[in-house]
Amino acid sequence: MNKVLHEWDVAPAMVVHDLMIVMKLGRHVKGKFQVSKKARALASNRGAFFADLAETYLFRYNHARTARSEFTAPGNWDIFLNIINVEAEQGLTEPHLVKTLYGLEKHGVYDREYYDHAGFLFTHLLRPLSWIWLLAETSGSDRRSDKTYWKTPLWHACLTLSTNELVASPSRH
Repeated sequence: MNKVLHEWDVAPAMVVHDLMIVMKLGRHVKGKFQVSKKARALASNRGAFFADLAETYLFRYNHARTARSEFTAPGNWDIFLNIINVEAEQGLTEPHLVKTLYGLEKHGVYDREYYDHAGFLFTHLLRPLSWIWLLAETSGSDRRSDKTYWKTPLWHACLTLSTNELVASPSRH
């Protein structure tokens, strides 16, 4: 058991600290963190605060800080969000997203190409979208590949995408 925990030991705390710095919501002064006037102003307008936070976290934050690999898969947020918009309506899994985007399926335990792409998509897309609550995840196990991602009501309220007319409403029983 570690007696000392560092920021990187608790990834969500590290991300919040990084975002506070990147968004200029505070700074370190004489060993303490001081909240800025911008942060105080945004605190009174939660909608503006969430919009600024979500945009910074999704599009400007360096998600590679929480990754175990420096691998970068091809693609951009426009492509990723539009594909997730269509696929997550019926429930989206990481293996399905890897196959849809890159045509890769897992072949054996040590399929490096598949795991590089899957890790990138989890670290740079699925986890950030879940942490900002645009996607909800459900799972019957602790394995990442078993999780199913669904769009939340916040997804529909925050994002207007070019694939919105292609999305069929799911059949609910």
